[in-house]
Amino acid sequence: MAVLAVLAVPVYLLDHFLLRSQGDIFLIDLSGLLISVYGLWVAVHIPVSSLALYFFNTDRVYALHASMTPVSVGLLLLGYVVVSQVDSARSKAKYEARMAMRETLFDTITLEKWWYVPDAAKPEAIGAVVAFEHSGRFAARVHGRTSDPYGGGVYHGEMRPQKQVTAGERVEYVFPLKYYSDGPAPDVAFSFMLFRDSTGSAPVNVFKKYVAAPERADDGERFYETLPPPVAPPSVPPNSEKHR
Repeated sequence: MAVLAVLAVPVYLLDHFLLRSQGDIFLIDLSGLLISVYGLWVAVHIPVSSLALYFFNTDRVYALHASMTPVSVGLLLLGYVVVSQVDSARSKAKYEARMAMRETLFDTITLEKWWYVPDAAKPEAIGAVVAFEHSGRFAARVHGRTSDPYGGGVYHGEMRPQKQVTAGERVEYVFPLKYYSDGPAPDVAFSFMLFRDSTGSAPVNVFKKYVAAPERADDGERFYETLPPPVAPPSVPPNSEKHR
């Protein structure tokens, strides 16, 4: 035991001087890793060697310690693998439970229809009707971009102020547009956010985007749905905000 305690000193020194961050060469600070591994190995090796000494009852203590060293290392590695597998299984179960819960929230926000005002050539505004399955504080934005995937935004519209909505409510809103550049903007996308606040009935904040070609339905943070084609604007222009 005394030998193991004495060996901890050079191990600590090696850990401190070799694993610490060193200028531009060794940028990652791993201080404590070596001495921690050594401490874990000692914690495993002491009971293993003690059991071996009890069963074999030999006077060759150093030889016994030497022979039990690989056994201790093997048990330490086995323990690490088991702990990693258990942690991975727990993380996977937690992730699957979270995603299963999120599946029930996909239709919390639904874009029923939208339209250009007055037309798609150079819209002054964009109208939309949105339905809700949960209550909360609602925020919304609309963006228009060029067809070039690397192109910039052409216009932007935002709901102001944000709205408190109830479960089952439908909101009609017309987004005034602010232009950043000229030219057509065929790539339109809506971003909807329903925050829980103190009145929200959803278990989490809900973020949903309507885009032309979503790559996935849920990335774990946001829902994505295919943007429906625009409809003809109402014959009687709605007010900037209307509840049904």
